Amino acid sequence: MMEDRRRVIEEVKRALKLLEEDPIFYKLIPEVRTNLVMCVEDAKSIEDVVGVPGRITHVFGKVVPVGEPAYGGSWHMARLLLAIRRYFPEIRAAMNLRYYEELVKLAKELGYVVSFFDRRKEPEEIKRVEGRTMEWAAGEIYKNAGGRTPQIAYDLGDWGKEPGIVVFGRSATEVVEIALRLAHEAARRGII
Repeated sequence: MMEDRRRVIEEVKRALKLLEEDPIFYKLIPEVRTNLVMCVEDAKSIEDVVGVPGRITHVFGKVVPVGEPAYGGSWHMARLLLAIRRYFPEIRAAMNLRYYEELVKLAKELGYVVSFFDRRKEPEEIKRVEGRTMEWAAGEIYKNAGGRTPQIAYDLGDWGKEPGIVVFGRSATEVVEIALRLAHEAARRGII
């Protein structure tokens, strides 16, 4: 167990380094900022998920993690990761990106499994309870994934909620590699 916990921290650090060294990725960081999360194999709570406390931002075109990766370092993305694992236990990592409609189209064109959830359809009784949205969103992603494990999920936002894209994978590095492939292809095509 302790070995897995150390491995996950090191994996997130390696993946963050890829983001920090990339000259384009900062363009996909949303206004709410980005977080990269990965959990241990038998994750049960947020304390089993590594995230970046304070999230990941950008300064003058450089990706800047605000804190060092730590267990319990994410609230929002960690909850989504734990919720999606109820349907897809093979998913162990996730990261949120800025929403571009063209980026969703590009992901489909590149052959990624794309799903979605529509916050505008979230029932009021779920919206009112802090922490319930991610459980509901995971169920919607599952329903809209067509029986396949999603690598990308998008959400068009709602009143006061920024639209976004989430990348899922088996590891933090896999998630970052997908995000970087999308970023570079989007830049090549003039999307970002």
